[in-house]
Amino acid sequence: MPDIAGRFVGVGLYFDDLDRARDFYTQTLGIPVSDEQVGRYAKLRGEAGFVRLERKGSETYPSQEKAVVLFEVPDLEAAISVIGQEKFVHREPAWAVLHDPEGHNVLLLQAGSERERPIETDERKRFLLQDHERRLPVQFVGIKLFFDDLDRASEFYGGVLGREADDDDPGCFVAYHVDPAGYFCLYHRESPEDKAVLCFETDDIDAADRAIGETRMTDRAPRWAILEDPEGHWISIVQRVLPFSQCHG
Repeated sequence: MPDIAGRFVGVGLYFDDLDRARDFYTQTLGIPVSDEQVGRYAKLRGEAGFVRLERKGSETYPSQEKAVVLFEVPDLEAAISVIGQEKFVHREPAWAVLHDPEGHNVLLLQAGSERERPIETDERKRFLLQDHERRLPVQFVGIKLFFDDLDRASEFYGGVLGREADDDDPGCFVAYHVDPAGYFCLYHRESPEDKAVLCFETDDIDAADRAIGETRMTDRAPRWAILEDPEGHWISIVQRVLPFSQCHG
């Protein structure tokens, strides 16, 4: 199948309480908001793309409230034609959505259509924007998705999206680099509890541990830590010196 030249640009997660989620990512992780529509979504920028926090029920397509992986394509109509119109669950002039084998949402975005609006500022938001530099210096670098059938998932991303894996461990994971410094990984599900993991990097994992608070961590090793956001999404924070294939959690 021809390569649709999709470029990974970000991920999306759904929340019942968007304000609580926003406060967690901005205040606990210290990531400033780059774009938002109050009551609907908040976008957080990272080295490898953005994380979009979305209020449940605000979407216009059957998301199943699962993780969203966004790719920018140079020609949306051509990409839809290559993949097959019947595979898409929703289409708009500037974007279209299909589901991967586990039901994760794969959103194709027309290049140049993503425009950030000015952030609506009030005293609380101005404080967060000014204060974030003193907070934990973490950067979003990728996402890990889990699948019962890893081969089928790999065929989907390799075939439908035309992506070639940069690293793999048969039966365990398949990984794809994301310019300039990120990745997204497909993992074999070993437990029913396995769910999407947002991966962040930091220059100092011990400082991250202190800044976030030791009691928040659900797992800890010398160079990585795991915690959950307010609605149970997993977050992995890894010491920056590790290669992407060693992002644990």
